[in-house]
Amino acid sequence: MRPLALLALLLAPAYAAGPLLVERAEPLRFALASEQVGLHLAALALEPAGELAEAAELEHWPLFAGSLERRDAGLYRRLEQALRRAGQWARQRDAARLRASLGANLVLLEQARQALIPRELRADAAFQAALLAQLVEAAAEGYEEAAEGEEGAYRLGWGALQRARVLWGRLEPSLRGREATPRVAQGLEALAALLPSPAPPARFRDPEDAERASLDVAFALEAAVRTPLLPRELPPLVALVRRQTEQACQAARSGPGRLALEHAAAARFYYRAHLADPLGALEPALGDRLGALLQDSLPAAIRAGGTARVGAACEQTLGALEAAGGVLR
Repeated sequence: MRPLALLALLLAPAYAAGPLLVERAEPLRFALASEQVGLHLAALALEPAGELAEAAELEHWPLFAGSLERRDAGLYRRLEQALRRAGQWARQRDAARLRASLGANLVLLEQARQALIPRELRADAAFQAALLAQLVEAAAEGYEEAAEGEEGAYRLGWGALQRARVLWGRLEPSLRGREATPRVAQGLEALAALLPSPAPPARFRDPEDAERASLDVAFALEAAVRTPLLPRELPPLVALVRRQTEQACQAARSGPGRLALEHAAAARFYYRAHLADPLGALEPALGDRLGALLQDSLPAAIRAGGTARVGAACEQTLGALEAAGGVLR
């Protein structure tokens, strides 16, 4: 979590209920990760080159692959094969095949969302708002990373904004007339001025402009749906990462498997997104150690299998999380 975002969240109005990002962490992860895979495929179809093509393994796929395999093995196999082919075509710089396959792949991703997320939850306005807020945050991060020189980040950010605007078009009619609703549209327009087309600008503006706009959208969405979407405190996020780590360790006791790796990937994802920056600022050595455990040691132990190795990695990771909780309380 970047300093500006953390400060804004601490100063924002509080709500009695827990934030959806924590309370509905798993279905929101399924929704966001599947959207991010679709955004990556769409960006590759525009231009299969550079870092995006080299990352054609689609880093968000492991965040829901294990659960999809358990819920619908046939759909899992079809999507896995489609993503493997897309990765191969990206490495070959075959834009024509990527474009031709995009529509069918997006249909498979939508089917995955339907298999993983209950219909009533997908139709819930607060759930839709939470997903939209995360896509807007991804758009702002894409702009910031592109301004810092990361090739391909701009196209992902632009795509995330386009998808957010589509989702807002579906959600807005149910919220029409609420006082905060116009502020959502204003924030989206502010982001659109920064990301006006798939091609990056010749000169970037202050990346904090994008972060402010994304936070404006998130807070307006919270007010519009009258539900907390984003966490104001770090301890619930530490607890979430700990729970995901424990789920990974429990699943790994049955042997190496995608579900254990999925939970480990989830713990790593939420740590990097929300805890790495504040922990790194307060206790750099602990932040580096926990990041390495979640990034390397725990997944490697799960892949290798073996009770002793998995147990040691789990003990070390959970111990580091306990220490992180003491720092971030």
